[in-house]
Amino acid sequence: MRRDFTQATFNEKNSNLFFMQILVVAVVIGFIAESWLIFGAVLIGLIWSLQFREVAQIVCVVFALAWGGVGFAIGKANESKEATIVLAIIGFLIGLGVNLSGLQWARDVAGIPDEENEGQGYDDEKN
Repeated sequence: MRRDFTQATFNEKNSNLFFMQILVVAVVIGFIAESWLIFGAVLIGLIWSLQFREVAQIVCVVFALAWGGVGFAIGKANESKEATIVLAIIGFLIGLGVNLSGLQWARDVAGIPDEENEGQGYDDEKN
């Protein structure tokens, strides 16, 4: 029970960054398109896509690739090939972990069961 609470608290903290990334992507795309409608559509579309496990995981990987790009840029600024590679990998892995954790929190709050846990927890209350 304590482990589940600790994991839920960790996931909740990471969800803030996860949803901030969604907001930033929507703002940037809306700004580039110079359209509030595009901003709203991207924001709602990304949030809506979280209910589909495969699509949500792709979104998490794309965000993690962006964090890997940040690590790459920092390494490039240091003019070190080794730092570029290491920081890109670290940025990707940390970004992926944070995003998957934030996604798990969003799915838990929405009551969407994991495929491997289907039939446990959420669905048991209906039976």
